[in-house]
Amino acid sequence: MESRLQESGYPRIVTESDSRSRFVVNNSSDNPAVGGDSKSPKLMLISSDRTFYYVQHSQILAVTNNAFAGLLLDNASSITLPEPSSVLDLLIHLVYDISCIRLAPSLATSEATLNALIKYGILPRLHAVPGKPLYELLLFHAPHHPIAAYALAAHYGLEDAAVAISEHLLAYDVSRLSDALVVQMGPVYFRRLLVMHQARLSALKGIVLRPPGQHPPMPTCGGGGPAAGASELGEAWAFAVAQLVWDASPGKPDCLCPGIRIRAYLTYTLAAPSHMFVSAPAGMSTDALRRAFESAGAACGRCEACRAALQRRIGEVCDAWAAVKRTI
Repeated sequence: MESRLQESGYPRIVTESDSRSRFVVNNSSDNPAVGGDSKSPKLMLISSDRTFYYVQHSQILAVTNNAFAGLLLDNASSITLPEPSSVLDLLIHLVYDISCIRLAPSLATSEATLNALIKYGILPRLHAVPGKPLYELLLFHAPHHPIAAYALAAHYGLEDAAVAISEHLLAYDVSRLSDALVVQMGPVYFRRLLVMHQARLSALKGIVLRPPGQHPPMPTCGGGGPAAGASELGEAWAFAVAQLVWDASPGKPDCLCPGIRIRAYLTYTLAAPSHMFVSAPAGMSTDALRRAFESAGAACGRCEACRAALQRRIGEVCDAWAAVKRTI
């Protein structure tokens, strides 16, 4: 729903595009913006820090399933609430289906608002869908607080928001999850997060382990035997795979020296079960993956066939990696 915001200090008025309803935020009960107006709000909500919200009784009643925690049953003209204005600002924006991103609320305030929605009979799952302000609010926190935002969405079973936020957790180290966050998100969404990481890592292993294809024997390739160049390229590819996993493993040297190339190949590629890739970067970009394997080009020497095979394989790897699912 589109909205127009008029701001010149207080009063602050937010008017819906169809002008059928509005709410006014004012720091005093003397509000000239609503006096004598046939469309004036019928209810005043007062926050714990004495901010006054003039709203329509019918608008609040339309979205609550418990008469706003029973507070609307006696048709009072004003209601004092225990929540601060920072929470009621968000709550009323959400009730009126108006974006509240401009308020740039903290994650703690957003969580308190979700608790208030539940308390006042406003079901978050009906409002946290794509295109709605609550969905937008949860995703607002994803870039800077991805795991906390995911846990919050998961706690309330807000599926669309949790799925969208999970894309921000591709590079998150799940071993750092605190017990409190695991409890908050619950077993279902915790498992789905682990499965997303494991599925991507398994897919990465399946994608990168196949080396570039060999070309027909060429005496000039590698300056040696019929397939010496192709053999060197395959070994260089395996080394790049080993380096990829090694770099992501804690407590390891910054690089693998050529002297342990064969051991690394055997340990991290041919004989590596899926759990050996547990530290691999599940959130690695296709550009980073391309750079990791372009280092194998040094083994091609001057053989154009080897270089072409390498570039084809790198392209296949990047395309396949880009197609792997990025959300829970």
